[in-house]
Amino acid sequence: MPAGISASARPKASPGFRSNNTCGPTSPCLHGMTLTCDEQKTAMQRPVICDTPFSRESISSIRGSGHRTMMHAKHLKYAALLIVTGLCASTAQAVKPATNRDTLMEGRLIYEQACAWCHGIGGEGDGPAGWFIGRYSSPRPRNFVMGGYKFRSTASGELPTDQDLFRVITQGIPGVMPAYRSLNERERWQIIAYLKSWNSAFEEETPAPLTFPSAPPGPTEAGIQHGRHLYVKLDCRVCHGDNGEGDGPEATAGHLRDADNLRIRATNLTDPSAWKNGASSHDLLRTLMTGLDGTPMPSYANEFDGQEEALWDLVWYIQSLSGKQER
Repeated sequence: MPAGISASARPKASPGFRSNNTCGPTSPCLHGMTLTCDEQKTAMQRPVICDTPFSRESISSIRGSGHRTMMHAKHLKYAALLIVTGLCASTAQAVKPATNRDTLMEGRLIYEQACAWCHGIGGEGDGPAGWFIGRYSSPRPRNFVMGGYKFRSTASGELPTDQDLFRVITQGIPGVMPAYRSLNERERWQIIAYLKSWNSAFEEETPAPLTFPSAPPGPTEAGIQHGRHLYVKLDCRVCHGDNGEGDGPEATAGHLRDADNLRIRATNLTDPSAWKNGASSHDLLRTLMTGLDGTPMPSYANEFDGQEEALWDLVWYIQSLSGKQER
């Protein structure tokens, strides 16, 4: 899409809790590795503290400002086995729990076992595996303290809804983050309550999703051709290339950067498995309307205000690039 990072597409730093830069306990890596704290220390090249118990009746204490001790690898490996195999999953539909101390405590325990390896013990996207994913390039694990979320149903620059967070945890992000359907719904909601506690903006705002236009009966050849016209008019080709292969001039020149000034690749639109925000027509519509905050991909909601049919034409054209058109 158009080159450069628009101001509206950058994540806004908002006030929130910060903790010391620490590593997680002996952590289960869902990609097949397990590192002890000593191994993490080598990987991260900085001192680490393994943080486990709670010390005070406060959210900050739940995040670990009290006693610090080493968690046993045997215990966490067993917990990891439960998470990966789905033995801890429940078939019951769980009601979203109230955000209280118990919810945050449980959320913290699950987070440290399943999420801290990439996102960091303090939620700042600095877990040891994050450096292996992309030390000098994007994508990097999400920084929950700063609050710049890419995958949302809300307007550019706004926080995601709880349902947005639940969707990402449940479905994962292709090529980057596994789906956590093995966690039951209550456990996923507990993680969400805990990660939101790092950013006080969640207490001050109630994010609301955009209103998305309903899909027409289906794509037409004329509509797809109009979508091609819009693809060129909006300079999508500058990043994604003439044929959507992620080889536009800005991409091949290495000019694309995220909000942290890390190099970022333009998505190959001919490969739906590479579409990190989902590959359905409704997923594409959501991406076009919300943009991906912190990346060069802006929101096009204003461009198509009152022209929903044209927006769907662009969606149909993008899908046609992969040869997997929804009908």
